[in-house]
Amino acid sequence: MKMDGSCPLCRAKAPTSQEEIIKYLRPWVKKKKAWAQSMMGQMYRDGKGVKQSYEMARMLYELAAQQGNAHAMCNLGDMYYSGQGVEQSYERAKEYLEQAAHLGFADAQYNLGVLSRDGKGVMQSYARAEKYFELAAEQGDAYAQGYLGSMYK
Repeated sequence: MKMDGSCPLCRAKAPTSQEEIIKYLRPWVKKKKAWAQSMMGQMYRDGKGVKQSYEMARMLYELAAQQGNAHAMCNLGDMYYSGQGVEQSYERAKEYLEQAAHLGFADAQYNLGVLSRDGKGVMQSYARAEKYFELAAEQGDAYAQGYLGSMYK
């Protein structure tokens, strides 16, 4: 069956612009769906289809993270790591990244490997970095695979 740019589940027309994506996401955000809150947070963080706002991104990520959304947890960790819209804190970054990593989220595992390798927010440990890089690499994370190769070299 040919779907031609339609949702395979509900057959709604797929959005073709950032503004359409926002239009489709808003009702799901209002229904407190974690996946939609996380996606909308990303739109606010990047300023795609909406006015860029780290404050809105953080708020939406926090709502999604409270519901167990690993992607939102990882993005919150990234915000604290880089100080985007929040006070920069490697310790807070580690907390969010650990939550997402325990849920099996490869990006968070990779980022924890970087924190461990560099000793940011945690005691520096190549062994711990290797462990996190291996977890992410097993899921196909190319950056983790590269760092793991460098460590083995």
